[in-house]
Amino acid sequence: MLKKIIHIGIVFLLIVYFIFIVIFINPNLNREKCTKVVVDIAGNDTVSYVSTMQVYSFLKEKKLDPIKKNMLEINTKTIEKTLEKHGFIKKAEVYKTISSAIRIKIYQRIPILRIISNNIDYYIDSDRKIISIPVGFAVCVPLASGIFDEKFAIEKLYPLAVFLQKNEFWNAQIEQIYVNNDLEIELIPRLGNYRIVLGEMKNFENKLDNLIFFYKKVLNVLGWNRYSIINLKYRNQIVCTKN
Repeated sequence: MLKKIIHIGIVFLLIVYFIFIVIFINPNLNREKCTKVVVDIAGNDTVSYVSTMQVYSFLKEKKLDPIKKNMLEINTKTIEKTLEKHGFIKKAEVYKTISSAIRIKIYQRIPILRIISNNIDYYIDSDRKIISIPVGFAVCVPLASGIFDEKFAIEKLYPLAVFLQKNEFWNAQIEQIYVNNDLEIELIPRLGNYRIVLGEMKNFENKLDNLIFFYKKVLNVLGWNRYSIINLKYRNQIVCTKN
């Protein structure tokens, strides 16, 4: 019997609290003006592609700055949809607080590869989505150039870029990916005056494993500038062209 009375009492208090929130706090909140905007960028402790100031500036540019606006008039869904049009914002969550603030949670897009092709400059992110590049913005990721379309970039070059980024040696070694007129893939290293011809993407990991063996057994002995081209496109062969 006592437990039942306690249970009823708890339910009653919750109902009273809910009524208090609805009647007193919500109307007061709606009459208040927004005093501040708090931006939280997920993953900001590792790398940031969108800053708090960029979020503020973007909202002002779109005439959605909530500061000094009536809380009732602020449409959080509109702010979310607008922020998600920013190239490097994957998702935005916007909500009001009882202290008359707007809180914004930003989830970033992670660029994996930069493309310069057909006079178009863009990034491909970790979801294989195209990101247009804001003016004056640059991210340190592998660069791919040549003449090819977006489908080729996403299907062929993206897996290679992911591999290069995850491999400590190749991430430090390769500066650029180039696609020649035959749609063969070439790699431009940071060290040495030579090109690496991968050819087609098929078995590219095995080709690069063979190249590491070649580095250790040949280039470390003969020197890194002995060859102008190291061709890996033939199965289990390395064909070199001397300088």
